[in-house]
Amino acid sequence: MFTTVAPRLAADRAGLLRELPVRPAATAARTFPGQGPIEDDGLDRYLCDMVTGYGQSYDRELLARAQVTSYTTMASTVVAELTRRVRGLQRIVLAFATPDIDSRASAGCYLVEAVPGRPTVFCVSDQGVTAPFTALRLAADHLRDAGPDDRTGLLVLDQRNVPWEVDGSERLPAEDVAVAYALRPTVPGEAGTLLAQRTEVSPAAASALLPEILREIADRTQWRFDLVAGLDVPVTADATLLAERVRRVAPGPLCTGIWASAGELAGPTVLAEYDPRLRYLSVAAWDPAW
Repeated sequence: MFTTVAPRLAADRAGLLRELPVRPAATAARTFPGQGPIEDDGLDRYLCDMVTGYGQSYDRELLARAQVTSYTTMASTVVAELTRRVRGLQRIVLAFATPDIDSRASAGCYLVEAVPGRPTVFCVSDQGVTAPFTALRLAADHLRDAGPDDRTGLLVLDQRNVPWEVDGSERLPAEDVAVAYALRPTVPGEAGTLLAQRTEVSPAAASALLPEILREIADRTQWRFDLVAGLDVPVTADATLLAERVRRVAPGPLCTGIWASAGELAGPTVLAEYDPRLRYLSVAAWDPAW
C-alpha cells in the first residue's frame, strides 16, 4: 500500500485560498440507466459478513431487483470518452461518497490495466461531497512537476444502490452518474485553480464564510463568475451579489451534481459544496481551457 500526501499545503496558501497550478482541459459526463440486477456469485455472503460486524443487515430484496451499474463500468465509459479528447492520462483520481455495490471488481485496478499507458490510480472516499475537492488537490499536486503534455483525470462518481442503512439516507444519489475532467498543468504566467477547504464549519459559520471566500476570489481574479452551488450550500444574499449568476443544483445527485453542471460552462466558474453532517465547506474556482 502506498500513501500520498500534498507536501506544499502551507506554501501555496494565501488568505483563505491556495492556488493549484492546473486547469481543466476536457470533460465528459454520463448518466447510466442500470444494467439489471447483479448476479450473486458470492456477493450475498460478502455483504452479510461486511455489515454484520457493525450490527446491521442489508436488503437482499434490493440487491435482487436493483438496476446496477458498477463503478468499473461507469469509470471506464467516461474515461474512454475523455481520452478521445486528450492525448492520454498519466494519472487518474476517483472520488465518490457511496460505495460500489459490486465489490467483486475494483474500478481503480481495472483502469490501471484498461487505460493506455497504465496510469497511476488513486481513490478518495469517506468525505461526503468533499471527496472531489480533495481529489482535485491531490491531482494538482501530482501535476506540479509534470511535463506540459501530461494530463491527470479527475473522476467523480455517484451510485444510487446502497443496500444497507446509512446516516443521511435522504441524500443518497437518485441516479448512477459519472463525471470526468482532464486536468493539465498551467504554463508560466497562467492563472490556475483556486481552492478553499475548511473543516469544523457550522451552518451559521458557512453562511458567513462563503461570501468571504467569494470576495477573495473576485479580488484576486477580477472574474465575473458563475457560482455552481450544491444542495446544502448556504447561498446568502451577500454571496449572490458577488456572483454573475447562481446555479443551484437540483436534488438528485450527491457528489456529481455541481461537477456535471460546471462542465457545461465555458467561462470562469466557482464550485461550492457544504456537508452539514461532516461540517465541511469546499470551494474551487477555475477558468476552463476547453
